[in-house]
Amino acid sequence: MTTSEQATGIIVKKVDYSNTSIIFHFLSHDKGLIHIIAKGAKNKKSPFAGKIEFFQTITCLYAKQGSSDLYILKECSYLDEFRILKDNINLFFIGSYMIETISALQFDDEDAGNLYRLITTAFRAFERSYLSYEIVIVWYLAKIMVIIGYPPRTDKCIYTKHPFNDTVYPVTQPCLGFANRLHHSPSAENFIALTKNDVKLLESVMEISDPDKLSTVTADSKSVSRILGALGLFIRTTAGKELKTYKTVQSYFGIQINNT
Repeated sequence: MTTSEQATGIIVKKVDYSNTSIIFHFLSHDKGLIHIIAKGAKNKKSPFAGKIEFFQTITCLYAKQGSSDLYILKECSYLDEFRILKDNINLFFIGSYMIETISALQFDDEDAGNLYRLITTAFRAFERSYLSYEIVIVWYLAKIMVIIGYPPRTDKCIYTKHPFNDTVYPVTQPCLGFANRLHHSPSAENFIALTKNDVKLLESVMEISDPDKLSTVTADSKSVSRILGALGLFIRTTAGKELKTYKTVQSYFGIQINNT
């Protein structure tokens, strides 16, 4: 006898499976990351049609068959659609990048609930017109690194252990953090120059738990773009690959690489 389970979460990845079905990765708030197949979901008459989409919080009833880790979708219903991410093309790409960061990074089931709360909280923050998109995404990326166990070190140079000089650089080895100078030849991919004030800004954002308080953060666009470039480098290094959506977000935010 097959036992059904129920979970509420958000879709972070989906792939086509045959001409009629979809497999999706479902980040739940209490059961970790679940892999589910929605049979016949591509059929317009399917009860799943139009429901297996990004930026939607849904409740799924699913069942396991055999020893496979792939569950079968039985029922699903909407809870929240985050309509603003679908109606605003810029937020659509930003939201896609945020979702891809979760699907690309490794995390334990016990972290899934925190990741679910983080991304849904960030999506809701976009609905508040008084909050800057740029500051929200800085907050999200910094928080996701903390949750998965790789918080960027911002207290001092990771090499010399001394306070920062005027210009610092993101360094991914031996750990994520910033250094007073590069200990290798700068490459076109990771040569990002930041200031001490940039690092202080990142520190202040990382300390915020309520996104409403992001309204108190002030920063010029160039500083924010440099910080986003550094966080993007950290995400890519931790994931072990370039995220497909990063280039679009990089272009939108004017992320500066190869600063001198």
